[in-house]
Amino acid sequence: MSKEEKLAGRLKGKDWVDEAITVFKADGIDSVKIDPIAKKLGVSRGSFYWHFNKRQDLLDAVLDYWQTISTENIIIELEQKHTLARDRLNELMIIAFSVSVEEFSFERAIRNWATIDKKVSGLLHIVDTQRTRYLQRLIRQIDQDNKQGRSEIEIQQHAHQLYYCRTGLFHQAQLPTLAQRQLMVQFLMKQLMTV
Repeated sequence: MSKEEKLAGRLKGKDWVDEAITVFKADGIDSVKIDPIAKKLGVSRGSFYWHFNKRQDLLDAVLDYWQTISTENIIIELEQKHTLARDRLNELMIIAFSVSVEEFSFERAIRNWATIDKKVSGLLHIVDTQRTRYLQRLIRQIDQDNKQGRSEIEIQQHAHQLYYCRTGLFHQAQLPTLAQRQLMVQFLMKQLMTV
């Protein structure tokens, strides 16, 4: 077995994905190229093909990773951790509003990529829909728990309001401090609980 094969065997596909994400967040999708990433990982281009057939496979893995960590894993964790929908929603809001600019840069890069790629735009639409439907489900459950009577349209509007507040927040030139964002969560939750 050659030295290259040994190195390639020790590298995992996730190592390639992690480095691709680092490059992607810093410089955009056009900078995610096999040769520069191989150089950063200290391997040749041939190592890439131990894990992926082509560049698009790596890009798909980046998208899969983003969708999993930013949406699916969070929903699973909240569902396992909390019995009450209100507690799930409150923690979800804290998580969503507490991320750093650096953490949000991954999502910002995905959203920028979606403006030039129909496949990414389609995935982004799926994720946005998945997130807003989860918010709607939580609000609907809170209404049932508290015997409130919001209409389905009101539930949808509240869910979209919460989602747009969070998404728009991280596109500001000057991000509010963490303390200010925590106050926003309290305000939004209080507003939501008032029918």
